[in-house]
Amino acid sequence: MERNRQGEATMAIEKRTTLYCSFCGKAQYEVKLLIAGPLVFICDECTTLCLEICLNEGISELKSKTGQKLDLSPLAPKEAEPPD
Repeated sequence: MERNRQGEATMAIEKRTTLYCSFCGKAQYEVKLLIAGPLVFICDECTTLCLEICLNEGISELKSKTGQKLDLSPLAPKEAEPPD
């Protein structure tokens, strides 16, 4: 009997296989979010780190090209304000 890919994927889900981040190795239960790609996974912590690296590289490049100081405070997370 021949199995198709959908059947194999269904079997993997039925086995309840634990998934891991391909970058840091944390299990899906150790992170808030695990994003699936083709044969790889990346967790929310690694995507945050990647974003910070990309932003820092982009900022450095912009500073060197323009010679200007950049204010990125609007991008910083804000603390929740207490309700009135």
